[in-house]
Amino acid sequence: MKTFKPRSLTCSDVFLFGNTEVWHIDSFFFSGSHVLEFKLEGEDAIVDLKKNGFQTFMFCDSYRDEIMSIITTLKAFIGGLGVNGKIPLF
Repeated sequence: MKTFKPRSLTCSDVFLFGNTEVWHIDSFFFSGSHVLEFKLEGEDAIVDLKKNGFQTFMFCDSYRDEIMSIITTLKAFIGGLGVNGKIPLF
């Protein structure tokens, strides 16, 4: 696959490739040609690929978005790790 000019200096192109049998997420920070190899295990995966191919979804992610996502995920779980689940640690 070939990636071109990113939307901004802090933006990476995040792709989700998949079908009913296989899925793969990859992030590309630099433009250029990239080679992806998928390992299909079993006859069902081969039949599904021949019939339906891969679906591709693209997301633009920045470092700020990644940090905010990590903080939001931590906030969802950290508060319940204390002695009393109703009293947050922070």
